[in-house]
Amino acid sequence: MRGRSTPRRVTTTRRRGLVLTDADFRNRGFAKLTTGEVTRELLRTCDEVVLNVRADNQPAIAAYEALGYRANC
Repeated sequence: MRGRSTPRRVTTTRRRGLVLTDADFRNRGFAKLTTGEVTRELLRTCDEVVLNVRADNQPAIAAYEALGYRANC
């Protein structure tokens, strides 16, 4: 142990729930738009927002990455 202490930062995390888009409304940007707005609002009151996505759901992964999410496996 050294004589210097560093304050520990407490991180608050929020988890996004499911984002489902009816097949008739896909590829119109609705999921990306709503996820982006909800994420922005959550980040006003927490440090981190996480979500789960299936590894084979490439359209969703692309949308989330465009919003700044990154894989954390």
